[in-house]
Amino acid sequence: MKNITIRCAGGELALSKIIMGTCPFGTGIPEDKSVALLNEYAGLGGATLDTAAVYGDWEDKRTPISEEVIGRWLRKTRRKDITLITKGAHYRLATPEASRVSADCIREDLEQSLRALGVDCIDVYFLHRDNPAKPVEEIMPALDEAVRAGKIRAIGASNWTAARIREANRFARENGMAEFTVSEIRWSLAHVTPAYNEFPSLPLMDEHEYAAYQELGIPVLAWNSQASGVITKVLNQGVDALSELVRNKYYNDTTRRRIENVQAVCAQEHITPTQAALGYITCNPLPGAAIVGCSSTAQVRDSMSAADLELPPEAVARLTR
Repeated sequence: MKNITIRCAGGELALSKIIMGTCPFGTGIPEDKSVALLNEYAGLGGATLDTAAVYGDWEDKRTPISEEVIGRWLRKTRRKDITLITKGAHYRLATPEASRVSADCIREDLEQSLRALGVDCIDVYFLHRDNPAKPVEEIMPALDEAVRAGKIRAIGASNWTAARIREANRFARENGMAEFTVSEIRWSLAHVTPAYNEFPSLPLMDEHEYAAYQELGIPVLAWNSQASGVITKVLNQGVDALSELVRNKYYNDTTRRRIENVQAVCAQEHITPTQAALGYITCNPLPGAAIVGCSSTAQVRDSMSAADLELPPEAVARLTR
């Protein structure tokens, strides 16, 4: 499988270009089915899992259910080749108005994640949310402390703007601290209809952010990389296959134009719509990896068919023309 490389404590770290997202593991997807998805992904060469302390905490029980499912799977399979990504400092779901982007909350969530996953060190640790009112001077020392303690190999920013990452990294660099070396942001070929954006306060990959990331020079992991499969469903099954929610959220003029582009690129490159949608991320001039959310082993196989895809630059550019 193709990898991307990020900087970490002591050198470099490879992440799979297709990353298994595990948000509903143990809740929306029962544990036995989650294990089957993990086995399928790993069996096809996948080696990077993306989870978070808040995944499964839908009732604010403060239980990291997704992480616990992964931890049990790792102990049972004894796999040593899996790269773990997790995230902390997310607000409690019952109290979204109360930010948890603080040194104390970072330490609390990190220790909980280490216990749930059953590991001594997390490969990539993301701050799951930003609080622009919180100075980076209060955030970066806590992350640097964890890196120096050997509890984290690399740190990343999830749902931060490139401008805030640049600000944080400048402070870290000036003070000899660990810097953010990777980002997670909402990024896909499908355009989100603003009126139906469920996360209006979060940055997404638009022209401004894309240009800023090119200057920033760090890889990007794309969440929502397939946009609920809107492009694949339209091309394989027709518009009627879309749920009302997906139609409202993604099926707009921009997405329709890009669906036509996907169809043309698929014919030209002899690939599937899924491969085109994921290849837009994994073969992009901006180094990227796609986080995929699969609910069946068939979906895992479909997504993993793009694992070693090579698209020429002109094909990638054509997708958004």
